[in-house]
Amino acid sequence: MLRTLAAELGVKVSSSVAAQAKAAKVLGCKKVVVAHPYGAREDARLIADAERYGGEVLDVMGCGKLIKDFGRIPVTAALDMGRALMRAHPQADSIFLPSPHWPVIEAIEVLEREFGVAVMAASQACVWDALRLVGVDDAIQGYGRLLRAY
Repeated sequence: MLRTLAAELGVKVSSSVAAQAKAAKVLGCKKVVVAHPYGAREDARLIADAERYGGEVLDVMGCGKLIKDFGRIPVTAALDMGRALMRAHPQADSIFLPSPHWPVIEAIEVLEREFGVAVMAASQACVWDALRLVGVDDAIQGYGRLLRAY
């Protein structure tokens, strides 16, 4: 679909799912934990996404929010859930923060430093993929290994 759309429009095209898949591969994510903003009814879908990206999902945790309430998610939620998941699963090599609609940016660098793991957030992956598609490969500091090293 993305190739067809790119050919039709004459520009490079990506999607959140495509960007996350590329990012997970580049980061080498194998044993992952998933922290997300949704309720438990979305766990299976997000686990399936992470598995499609090549990871074995060790655990998943959500905030229990509906998308209309994402603006009320505390900015510390991703950090708190990432920490809880890593404490429960220290063998994980990656934390996935799917959905580009909640505040995760400030958690990425902190979690990577604190636990020595890769953190792949949907919003971060979308920006990274868009920049790389148009030939911008600058190292961007402060937003995780993905933007800094790849």
